Amino acid sequence: MPLPLAGRALRRNLRRCALALTAILLVLAPAHAAQPEDAGNSGGTGAETYRIGASDTLNIDVRGEPRLSGPYAVRPDGDITLPLAGDVAASGTTPEALADVLEKRLAAYIMDPMVTVTVTGATGTFASRIRIIGSGVPPRSLPYREGMTALDAVISALGGLPETAAGNSAYLLRRVEGAEDRDRMPLALDDLLARTGEVANPELQPGDVMVIPEGFFAGTWQFEPFVTARQTYTDNVDLDPKGQEEAALITEVGPGVTLQGNMARLRAALNGSVRYERQSLNDAGNDVNADVAGNATAEWLENTLFTDASASISQQVLDSAGATSASGTNDANQETVQAYRVSPYLVNRLGRFARLETRYSSALTLISGDGGDRRFDRGGDDGASDTLQHTVSLTASSGPTFDRWSWTLRGSASELNALDDNQDVATTTAQTDRTVDTSRRDVVLQNQFAISRSFALTGDIGYQKLDSDDQRDSFESIRWAAGFRYAPSPDTLLAANAGEQNDDFSFSVEARHDISPRTTVSLTYREEVATGQERLVASLPGDVENIEDLRPEDIRFSLRDEITRTETLTGRFQTRFGRNDLSLTGSYETESEDAIEGESTEERIRFSATYGRALTRDVALNLSGSYANVQFSDVDPGTGATDVEDDVYDATIGLDYTGFERLSLGLQYSFSRRDSTRASDEFTENAVTFSGSYRF
Repeated sequence: MPLPLAGRALRRNLRRCALALTAILLVLAPAHAAQPEDAGNSGGTGAETYRIGASDTLNIDVRGEPRLSGPYAVRPDGDITLPLAGDVAASGTTPEALADVLEKRLAAYIMDPMVTVTVTGATGTFASRIRIIGSGVPPRSLPYREGMTALDAVISALGGLPETAAGNSAYLLRRVEGAEDRDRMPLALDDLLARTGEVANPELQPGDVMVIPEGFFAGTWQFEPFVTARQTYTDNVDLDPKGQEEAALITEVGPGVTLQGNMARLRAALNGSVRYERQSLNDAGNDVNADVAGNATAEWLENTLFTDASASISQQVLDSAGATSASGTNDANQETVQAYRVSPYLVNRLGRFARLETRYSSALTLISGDGGDRRFDRGGDDGASDTLQHTVSLTASSGPTFDRWSWTLRGSASELNALDDNQDVATTTAQTDRTVDTSRRDVVLQNQFAISRSFALTGDIGYQKLDSDDQRDSFESIRWAAGFRYAPSPDTLLAANAGEQNDDFSFSVEARHDISPRTTVSLTYREEVATGQERLVASLPGDVENIEDLRPEDIRFSLRDEITRTETLTGRFQTRFGRNDLSLTGSYETESEDAIEGESTEERIRFSATYGRALTRDVALNLSGSYANVQFSDVDPGTGATDVEDDVYDATIGLDYTGFERLSLGLQYSFSRRDSTRASDEFTENAVTFSGSYRF
């Protein structure tokens, strides 16, 4: 036989051996089984008809050329890259056909090249793969193998059904020869997983598509009831001046619950307790106190219609000039305050250009009594009314089309109305002849332009209008600001803006730096023009992760009907070393009675420190202390206009024991003292509290 013919015969024999080896590998490795060219014949396993698929792994051997031989991965676009041969289309061809193409490409560089292609990791062509899609699962694609069932695909691709998937609403889409549309076959995957062998488990065919939707109520609920009990002895239950102190034994007991829901279309969290309170050793009556915080978000139409809701019931000091106790049990000068907010909204997307959100928000605040006795008469509306607030807003924000420039355009209109005992709109307060209704109109365009990955310029331009019966609180003005945002790393942030807002010069600062993973320093400054009720609603839990603290964020100043301008500068240092936690906070806060060109009526400088240490595995030590200097200007304590200055000291030391499986115990001593330029307002309190909580 002539030498060229002998070489070709040898190549054919070697290729047959390689193809036979490929078939053996595919049989021995069913997880990577190859798909026959005849997709309609699921029983066909002839290796000679196998078509290479994207993501297959090939072993290419070029005789006598070790630098060209070795493993090659088929790229997602279906090509492979071989030295000298360049990019070669592999997907959809047989191994023998690919070998012929490579030989022709290499013949220009190598004398009589002989190439062998072996499929070592087969995934099949795109057309033959099994796809799993749907809103209830992350999309998956896996190679078909003979005998694969729906249960095999779910376990292989997903490891089981996600908790938010509606498995019994799943269905299979299968293409039928000669038909334009796919057949739809129902699948009861939940039942199949729960009762394997009792529920139909259909075999899959190449190209099948399994669709698994979300279930609205599918997911997990965590429900944990508990009961709390506290016993406190205080030597000054009403925080009265020296010589008027009255001791009391305060007993509190009641049930509570922690609820967490994580479902496909609903996320909710609730944390709260209701306690019966009885005081002994004095003439005080019984009472019921509650601390509740909750938040929920529901998605009624997928990616379109949503509803947010938040609620809070807590004991609040309505008068920031009033006496307060460091003891968590002594609720002297506190009233029960309820705040609720519900907000349905629609989301629309204008392609990649913008995202639109149309939102309506309704907020209700309910305050026990009218805020109780106030220490001073500050003028204006010192009372605290129940209020109802309505807000309508339209927000457009930039989409992925915009690269360096991001923008948000927001317009809103809100009304705040005081309510009487019959929940009708009130025309006057109990203390003045002026209404407490206010309305706001705001339009603002916020811009951010990235100069680099870490530095961006920011700027706002807009219009503001606030209407109130008190002209010193009403304004109509242009709103603008310019600033920057600098974030060189996830550990550092510096943002600042300055301009005109609320008809006055305004600026804001936010700075944070993580010195180490356990040590952080931060600084913030903000200004605000609002009533106490508006601040209370703004501090409601914003998401389900933010309800651990049963009380809303500190409202900082008195909760009353008056519109005031507040400014707050806060610096904080937090660190953790070993078993120790330390937090240091300093703040400077002011409140102006009149929103427009008003003088400061309350000025507060406060320093606080908290320290915690795990003494043993089951015992923890907690220490806290604070000092505040508070100055009140032009107030009337009943003897005419005057200025008052207070120095307030608080300290606590406590031990927590968690050695029992369900029972936790605590012991705390607290000290409170106020020194004042008005001697009749001074007080000192010592309190000891023993508490316990049992979780069922």
